[in-house]
Amino acid sequence: MLLLSDSDNYEMFSEEDRREFIFLVFRHLCLGGAVCQYEDTIQPYLDATKAIYKDLIRYSYIFNTGQVAENAGVENVAQECSDGKRGNQNLSIVV
Repeated sequence: MLLLSDSDNYEMFSEEDRREFIFLVFRHLCLGGAVCQYEDTIQPYLDATKAIYKDLIRYSYIFNTGQVAENAGVENVAQECSDGKRGNQNLSIVV
């Protein structure tokens, strides 16, 4: 669902959603690393994603326009593996 495009549930998230920073955080927490263990409930991942996102990104309300503006830019720094593919479990983000 998070990685395999041929999964039955892959389309739960649009390609636009998959490019969002909050989705990258969520995916990284769910996939984990080499010693990641299976979890039966998703709520701990959602709570952790929300907390990390709120710690990293700040928004401001612009009173004269009524709009909300993001105060930080986010760049995903990717490293290619030896086979030329991007490692989905490697994550480097510059905020």
